[in-house]
Amino acid sequence: MKKYHVTALGELLTFANAAAALVTTRRGALRVMPSKEEVEALLAQNP
Repeated sequence: MKKYHVTALGELLTFANAAAALVTTRRGALRVMPSKEEVEALLAQNP
């Protein structure tokens, strides 16, 4: 973890949290991971 700059780590965690939020809105256990574009769209709506 030391190789990541604090800002980069924050961006990674924000992206991962947004992806997890999208997963919770979907049914099932398989194939529910959102695409990169879906996560970026969510982040753009909620800066």
